[in-house]
Amino acid sequence: AVGDTLGVAQAEANAARAALAMGQNQTAERALHRGRLALTTALTTGASTAAEATALGIHLAHSEVELAQLDPGARPAALLRAYSDLMEATRTAETAGDLRAASYALGSLGALYAEEGGRDKEAIFLTRRALQNAERAQAADLLARWNAQAGQLAWRNGQADQALEAYRRAVRLLAQTRPEAGAARGNADVAFRQ
Repeated sequence: AVGDTLGVAQAEANAARAALAMGQNQTAERALHRGRLALTTALTTGASTAAEATALGIHLAHSEVELAQLDPGARPAALLRAYSDLMEATRTAETAGDLRAASYALGSLGALYAEEGGRDKEAIFLTRRALQNAERAQAADLLARWNAQAGQLAWRNGQADQALEAYRRAVRLLAQTRPEAGAARGNADVAFRQ
């Protein structure tokens, strides 16, 4: 039934992850394909919200990247599918006005470009866009993540000062968003969290 397509897409995405963990790359590839088809149906029929579709699209993309790492023969096609999944996730999130989800999709796309040699300009551009969306969404966790990614890219490109500043911003943001980290440094007034 049409109402179940989001559940089918999620189940197929999870099945793909399980297949990858067991080294069954072709099974994973087929599950990813079925998951992507179900997600498209769920989104076009209204059985999925933009946030759900974005999160699942990012999940599919990360699985494709894992497939590309595990199976050199599948690498080119898997990376193209990951790119398509992340572009679609970005479009869906931006259309819905979900800045946090757009940030995550753009940052993931930036990471994909960063992993491919010689694509640092695109990676930097996408990481900056992810940072802008994270800032507008007031998502400190994503700001920390994308600042760290920006630091890695700057360091790799010989921009030590920019890299260190980006890393410092990431550490400051993590310190602000993770009060339990203070307990590890002896800050006794931090409350226990369940």
